Amino acid sequence: MYKVRIASRHPSHKNILRQGQMPKFPVRVRVRFGSKIPHRPCAIDFNSIPAIERTSNKLKMKVVFDRAGVRSPKYIPNNDSGAAAIIDGYLGDKIFFKTPYHSRGRGMKMYDSPQLAVSEQRDGYFEESCISKREFRVHVMDGEAFYVDEKRPRDASMKMKDRPVVKNMENGFKFRRPLRDFPDEVITESIKAVEALGLDFGAADVGLNDDGVWIYEVNTAPSLRTKTRKLYQKVLVKAIWKRILGEDRMEEVEEKSREYNEWLDEQPLTPHTSEINNRDAETD
Repeated sequence: MYKVRIASRHPSHKNILRQGQMPKFPVRVRVRFGSKIPHRPCAIDFNSIPAIERTSNKLKMKVVFDRAGVRSPKYIPNNDSGAAAIIDGYLGDKIFFKTPYHSRGRGMKMYDSPQLAVSEQRDGYFEESCISKREFRVHVMDGEAFYVDEKRPRDASMKMKDRPVVKNMENGFKFRRPLRDFPDEVITESIKAVEALGLDFGAADVGLNDDGVWIYEVNTAPSLRTKTRKLYQKVLVKAIWKRILGEDRMEEVEEKSREYNEWLDEQPLTPHTSEINNRDAETD
């Protein structure tokens, strides 16, 4: 029997193993949380290196979304033809510039006019400014959404008109359970985006306003708070047994998953020290 191998540099992922709460399996299994290190192949690998590369490079991700028909803000590369299209109004008046590997608001800048935007010299792409009323993170595994968070302000009294364009930790937002219902497209577009990128699992960042739903990006290394980590452990165990036993033995898969879930539910929600220190970290 073999331990599951976690490929990640983020402490909240390695805590899955540090607490000894994942079972051993009869084959070698590797789970990649954003890691592109070429470890030797296992019998079962979750999230291939090419799929992670398509996801971590946000410009490649936009190309995939475009080809797959995933709803996402319009974009154009930062080159001569892109600059001409921007001046012609292709992306509107307010425009985001993003570097290919931007993260947590870093590597992003908003311009208030096309003329200012085309002065940007860095490699990257321009994106239309889709201002959301609500934003979600939808966690997807094997074609199913198993958990949804909503970005909400830490200060509950913050009015909608006062909310910043970029809703991240630095601007006073954090992920919490949704307060209100949301349209089915939040789920269906998230699943479509994760599958288009060739991922086994991922966390889609979704915007919603009166014009509809769109996908900002998909994360392969989301920070796992204590409760979210337990959910990932449950869906990973089920997905691993499904790969080992096959579709024709789903009753056995469900039984093994149920036994593990019941055991895990009895375990205390005790975070590792490193998680306490990085409780609100978000990783792409």
